[in-house]
Amino acid sequence: MTEPVDEMRGATPNAGAQPGRTLPGSGADGGRIRRVEAEDIAQIAELDRLGFGDEAWPQEMIVAELAAPSGRYFVAEDGGQLVGYGGIRVGKRDSEVMTIAVDPAEQGRGWGRALMEKLIEAGAEAGSVRVWLIVAEDAEPAYNLYLSLGFVPVERVPGYYRLSARDGILMVLAFNQ
Repeated sequence: MTEPVDEMRGATPNAGAQPGRTLPGSGADGGRIRRVEAEDIAQIAELDRLGFGDEAWPQEMIVAELAAPSGRYFVAEDGGQLVGYGGIRVGKRDSEVMTIAVDPAEQGRGWGRALMEKLIEAGAEAGSVRVWLIVAEDAEPAYNLYLSLGFVPVERVPGYYRLSARDGILMVLAFNQ
């Protein structure tokens, strides 16, 4: 059961992603976003635990999700160290952001934006007409990031996060046709 969202936090989305941005990073060549590789799984599981605590996916679920034919998963890497990851399930009509997490020590440096831009790009390349996600109602920095990328809050999803009983906010980014 979902409820409509009324003027969520009073924010207005802006024009969206900025092409040609420089990635954050401390190395000589900065950081990079790349496709997930099998050897990344343990680090992804740790990032998931750091980002989601008790709501983190078990490693077996991460492995299964990475194997999904419609899944596109990416990591943010800085100097050989994974600092974030994200994944999207792509479809011809809709694409769903399944997960995104950035190491708490790296948050606020642009990694989340870089990953989200890559996920949005993957949805667009698949021919989707929109990308959607659900964000925890109390995840203000993530919510504001999604607004800044052009996502619009559509409805509240009561109790979406089962363990904590927190509500989620369904947000949608529609591509221009």
